[in-house]
Amino acid sequence: MSEKRKFVGRQACHNLSLFDRKTGDFLGRVVNMSINGLMLVSDQPIEFPKLYECKIELPEEILESRELIFDAESKWCNKNDELNCYETGFLLRNLSEKVGDIVRLLMHEKMAENTNTKQVRTKSNA
Repeated sequence: MSEKRKFVGRQACHNLSLFDRKTGDFLGRVVNMSINGLMLVSDQPIEFPKLYECKIELPEEILESRELIFDAESKWCNKNDELNCYETGFLLRNLSEKVGDIVRLLMHEKMAENTNTKQVRTKSNA
């Protein structure tokens, strides 16, 4: 099975930015996330395979946290010529229980948002 897609993710429900904790550098924007991994969109290619010490700043406090701290291993990086950006897949490593709970909440929120959007479309089409 390809390294590119071994996890089922959800589109990020917020505009989440990923940072390298060692350097403070902005790595890119999270566009898809699951408890196992994430997909990042960036202006520059991301080195792979490489283990990154990561931080995501949350748009609001969730479970008394304003940020997610975890390690992530870049597994692949492809240029998207159509969107003029790079897409990179990461496996999440060393996820604390609390960070896992926050990721699950973010995924649940996006699922609820998608369900509500579908219900509104269905009602407006009736």
